[in-house]
Amino acid sequence: MSRLGIIDSGQKIVSDGLIFHLDAAQLRSYPSTGSVWRDVSGNNLSGSIGSQTWSNSYGGRINFSGNQTFDIPNDTPIDNISTGVTVNIIVDAPLSSAMGFNVVISRTTNNNWNDGFAFFYGGSNINWWVNNWGNRITYTIPGNGNQTTPMIYTGTYSTTDNLKLYVNGTLHTSRSLSGNISMPANSDLTIGSGPRDSYYWANNSGFYVSQIYNRALSATEVLQNFNALKSRFGL
Repeated sequence: MSRLGIIDSGQKIVSDGLIFHLDAAQLRSYPSTGSVWRDVSGNNLSGSIGSQTWSNSYGGRINFSGNQTFDIPNDTPIDNISTGVTVNIIVDAPLSSAMGFNVVISRTTNNNWNDGFAFFYGGSNINWWVNNWGNRITYTIPGNGNQTTPMIYTGTYSTTDNLKLYVNGTLHTSRSLSGNISMPANSDLTIGSGPRDSYYWANNSGFYVSQIYNRALSATEVLQNFNALKSRFGL
C-alpha cells in the first residue's frame, strides 16, 4: 500500500536482484510517523529515523537538516555484493552549492573511502564511485548545484562492464574499472553521512527513494525504473 503506488506511468520497477528498497511515499516503508524507515525489498534491512522529519512533498520526503544520519545495521545481503551493484537514489539538495564533501548514501569502512561504494555531493557535483573514491564519475548539477527539484541518479558497476552514472534514466558518463567489489563486512549502510558520522549531508536536503541491487542493471532496466517513477516527480 502506498500514497502514490509502487507503479507509476504504468510500469513496475525492476525486481530481479533488488536487495534494498526505501520509499518515503510507501506506507509500508514509512507511514509518515514513527522511528523506523522500512526496507520493502523483502530483506528487512530497516533502520531507525533520528531527528529527520517527513513531509508529503512528491508523496513522501525524508527531510535532512544537517548532522543527521540513517544507519542500516546487519545488512548481510549488501555484504555479499561482489561482482555487480546498482544504487538508485531520488534526492534533492537545494543547498548543494555550499557543500564540501557531503555523503548521500555510502557503504564503506573509513574516511579514506577506499572500499565499498558511495554517492556524494562535492560542491556543484554529484559523484558515484566503487572501491575507491579516486574512481569517481561526476555529474555537474545545473545552476551551480542548487538542485531544488528531485533528480534520479543511478550508479552501476559490473566486473564485465564499466562504472556508469545515469541521470534521469539516461547514461551520463562511464569509466573503465576492473575487479570484484571490495565490500567491507564491518560497516553499515549509511544515508546522510559517511562512516562514523562524517561528511553529513547539507541542511534542507531531501531523500525520497533508494534501491540497491546485487547486480548491474542494464540501460534498458535503468530506463524502466525511471519510467516507473518519473511522473511522480514531474520528470
